[in-house]
Amino acid sequence: MSPINKFNQLVTVEIITFLFCFTIPIIQFAVQELLYVKLCLQNENTTDSLCHDRNWINKHKETEGKTSLWIMYINIAIVIPAIISSIFQGSYIDKFGFSLPTRLPLVGITIACGVSAIVALTDVRHELLIVGMVFMGACGHTPAFMMAANAYVVKDASGEKNKTLRLAIVGSCLAIGISAGTAVIGPISDHLGLYWVFLIGLFSSLLALLDSVLRVRAPRHQPPVPHGKHFLTKLKETLELRTMKSYIKVMTRSREHSRRLHMHLMTLVFVISFCALIGVVDVEFLYLTKEKGFTTTQASTFMSVAMLLMFFGKTLGTYVLSSKLGLNLIYITMIGSLSAIINYTGFSLANSFAALWASNVFKMFSGLNSVMTRSYVSGCVEMNEQGTIISFMSVTEAIFKLIASFVFNGLYPLTLTTWPGAMFMVAAVLCVSGLPVLGFIRWHELRTGAKYVVMNEDGQVMVDDNSNSKSDDIEIQTL
Repeated sequence: MSPINKFNQLVTVEIITFLFCFTIPIIQFAVQELLYVKLCLQNENTTDSLCHDRNWINKHKETEGKTSLWIMYINIAIVIPAIISSIFQGSYIDKFGFSLPTRLPLVGITIACGVSAIVALTDVRHELLIVGMVFMGACGHTPAFMMAANAYVVKDASGEKNKTLRLAIVGSCLAIGISAGTAVIGPISDHLGLYWVFLIGLFSSLLALLDSVLRVRAPRHQPPVPHGKHFLTKLKETLELRTMKSYIKVMTRSREHSRRLHMHLMTLVFVISFCALIGVVDVEFLYLTKEKGFTTTQASTFMSVAMLLMFFGKTLGTYVLSSKLGLNLIYITMIGSLSAIINYTGFSLANSFAALWASNVFKMFSGLNSVMTRSYVSGCVEMNEQGTIISFMSVTEAIFKLIASFVFNGLYPLTLTTWPGAMFMVAAVLCVSGLPVLGFIRWHELRTGAKYVVMNEDGQVMVDDNSNSKSDDIEIQTL
């Protein structure tokens, strides 16, 4: 086997995952700065330099408020079509393979970067951004791409250990890609101009699209798919309600030891912590650059470091607390919630750069919430329901991303003249509200003798009891 063929067998969707995730923060955070500048320039007697003047920013908070509302509009334009598209792309994978679902989101983000570059380079109004965002959402964006990437690895892996390793690598590509993309926004924008950020994003997404077309093959264990069908025929067969029916069936069917109740409550905790996180992400860049005096470079560096801390904290915390110490999933989720509460509270009350950086450190273990709640929920269902529950959680994320944007971006402008950090305190309160739910689940587990399913390193189903016994065999699912 030639070195190239061997490389193509070992490295499949990892490169396009990194490049796609590198481009995500460019769309998310650079577009926020572009919106602010465009809205600022619509005021009389303003210039680009005046829009970045600290005194002008402090006197014209209405521009910041309008930007927050436009971030909400952008999220609506992306999320609603992305929810619909990701549901049907999941069905497409089952019937016709991965060729379309691994490429369509790349096409969407390429178009969005191109439209954003045009808006940044010309005098075109900011409303044109909506066109690019709707197209990107209709192509599936992040929910569809990550669903396709993870499903590809599952079907391509040569064994359970190989699957676990490769899923971890894909997760690492996601975290490092997003962190790297966030880090470059500030320096490029401050020194070369905002339009260069979008051109870099355009190049990155085009490179990913080219790699997916020329190099990424069908996974090893993909069942035979029908060939020769017209695209419209495939679309018709994909557009059915079976996916939604499967969600309802998995979430409502009766389960022993009150596992259905526990699954519903843990999904509630997942939604609460996710809304807090996404709400904070939607206002954090504006808060740092317009309220706390960060330059774009300082803000992007700050947020990039936070993302790396979350990645390492999530990985280290899962390994030490779960695999080595054998701590119950609920207790680990509580640790993640407490980490998030301290972080959000610190953000809300911080009045200096040092205080903000100190609170950033506590973000390290907040990512445990997502890992442990997903693991717990997936452990409440049967093995043949794993794919459905993964897809359901992805769709749930997208829906509540929209709701979080309504709440946080809608209320943020109302807090600017009184307490700009109020929305971070709202996020902290949300996480606090999840702690009693976690406590009730744990109490009910002990009372009813409930058990949940985990997987050992050979992919065999195991039943874990309510003790905190240490077991190096058990590998908590972090799907």
